[in-house]
Amino acid sequence: MALKKDNDDKLNNLKNKSESVKPVNKGTAPKKLAPLPQKKAVSEKKPASTENKPKKRIVISSELPDYDAIRAEELEKDKLKKARAEAERKARAEAERKARAEAERKARAEAERKAREEAERKARAEAERKAREEAERKAR
Repeated sequence: MALKKDNDDKLNNLKNKSESVKPVNKGTAPKKLAPLPQKKAVSEKKPASTENKPKKRIVISSELPDYDAIRAEELEKDKLKKARAEAERKARAEAERKARAEAERKARAEAERKAREEAERKARAEAERKAREEAERKAR
C-alpha cells in the first residue's frame, strides 16, 4: 500500500510539473527524477551517400498496388537471372571442354611426332648397322 501511495505521489508531482518529488517518508532523503535525454539537433546536410540516390516518391491513393503482378515480375526477373547464369555456366563448360580437347589433340600430335622421329632414328641406326656389317663382310 505504501508503494502505491509513493507512486501516486510521483505521478501527481509529474502532472503538476514539479521539479522534484516530495519525500513520502520524512526519514528518507528527497528523491529527484532523472533528467530526460535531450534529442540532438538534426543537421541540415544529408550524408554524401544519399545525395546521388534517386528519391522515391510515395503516392497515396485509394487503390492498392497489384501485388500479384509485382510478385510475377520479380519471379520473371529471377528466372531470367538464373537462365543467364546457367547459359554462362554452360558456355564456360563448353569452352573448357574445347580447351581440353585442343590440349589433348596437341599432346597426341606431339607424341606421334616423337614416335615418328624415334622410328626414323631406329631405322637410320639399323641401316647404318647393316651398312657396317656389309662393309666388314666385303673387307674380309
